[in-house]
Amino acid sequence: MNNKNSNIVGALILASGNSERMGYHKPFLQFDDNTLFIEKIINSYLEFGCSKIGITINEKVNDWKAIIQKYKKNENIIFISNLNPEFERFYSIKIGLLEMSNVNFCFLHNTDNPLIPKTIMSSIYSRRKRNAYVVPNYLNKGGHPILLGDDIINYILSIDNLNINLKDALSVCQRIDCNVNDASVLININTPEDYKNYFGKLYD
Repeated sequence: MNNKNSNIVGALILASGNSERMGYHKPFLQFDDNTLFIEKIINSYLEFGCSKIGITINEKVNDWKAIIQKYKKNENIIFISNLNPEFERFYSIKIGLLEMSNVNFCFLHNTDNPLIPKTIMSSIYSRRKRNAYVVPNYLNKGGHPILLGDDIINYILSIDNLNINLKDALSVCQRIDCNVNDASVLININTPEDYKNYFGKLYD
């Protein structure tokens, strides 16, 4: 990321879901022998140079204690407690973005994909506009993470309807497609079978 401009860039990692299809909380799946999914994603955005990283969490999941302890000295990282995870994804996005309101651009990242490389983040960021959102595309299929300009962040925060999904909410906003040559933007690791396909083993 080019740090020579005044843009403040953040990342919001959505990690407070119940991971029902996986049967295990996805943030705490092993990425490699030493790293969990959530650690890999946080570290990727730190490496990219984000000024602020927010993570929505369910504090009832005890595994968060160790993660919070690990990153507590980094003032750029905040953990945002979702007291109502049953309200689904859009609610989690709203409470997260409320804490990211001082950024000019914000990546929106799900914990089911820890494989996004820095080069893809850079490509997405290069297409940024403050009154639009950027979607990475591989073979004409939209993927993640998406990048929100602050006009879009403020628009999302103005929506009172919690039953709406993000796709419908953004349907009235300017979309910028960013074509990439990396299928990782389409990955969703939601089930034990998905995990086996990408990591060569069932989670145990």
